[in-house]
Amino acid sequence: MLVASARTLVRFNHQRLTLTVNEEKERVDTPLLFVGNNDYRVDLGAAGQRESVEDGELSVMVMRKKTRRGFIASTIRALLNRAREDDMERIAGVTRLRVTSRRSVVAVSLDGEVVGASSPLDYKICKGALRVIAP
Repeated sequence: MLVASARTLVRFNHQRLTLTVNEEKERVDTPLLFVGNNDYRVDLGAAGQRESVEDGELSVMVMRKKTRRGFIASTIRALLNRAREDDMERIAGVTRLRVTSRRSVVAVSLDGEVVGASSPLDYKICKGALRVIAP
């Protein structure tokens, strides 16, 4: 998350995206859209941790700040567990997400590595698809 935030800050710009959440469409103007498996924490004490990976929902967060200053301030507040409602909007109950951009290729961070991905981007939960064997 920190690497993605730093890269976003360096080449800061916002994009107009169309999000199709389950079956409902919403247009957003954002410098940062986060999509992960289940509910992620963003505070400094547990950044990137999840209570469960089996809840069956995507974690979707949209950054609402559109200036570098607002982006930095909201990132610091999130890390200090002092986020405000207007910093980052969590979209709840997401099992399917389609992200469409006017750009044919969108920069996407996958585990900290930025790659170009063709629009639209489709995300969905496949509950129970991965079996993990642990001691």
